[in-house]
Amino acid sequence: MNNNNPRDVLMCALDQLTQAAFINTSSDGNDLAGLLIDELSNYPRTDGESQPNAIGAYLYTSNARNALKLAMLGLLQHCTAFVIAQNSLENALSLLID
Repeated sequence: MNNNNPRDVLMCALDQLTQAAFINTSSDGNDLAGLLIDELSNYPRTDGESQPNAIGAYLYTSNARNALKLAMLGLLQHCTAFVIAQNSLENALSLLID
């Protein structure tokens, strides 16, 4: 999905993240992490004049991306990265809905 609507990007990534329960190998984990990183790269950047909730949502999204990158580098277990990503993306979405 190539859509720069923040909510749509987050919802698509959360949908893809449901596949994490079926990951059995490190290679599969890297494939899913890469897919999620690609999706989250569609999240629009914020500027310094954005609303606090928009900035917070961007930072949570960045946190999810960074956890996934750490897993791909072998510095974090995939299951841990997926939990961090799930929590961060849910928090980002909740900031955008408020």
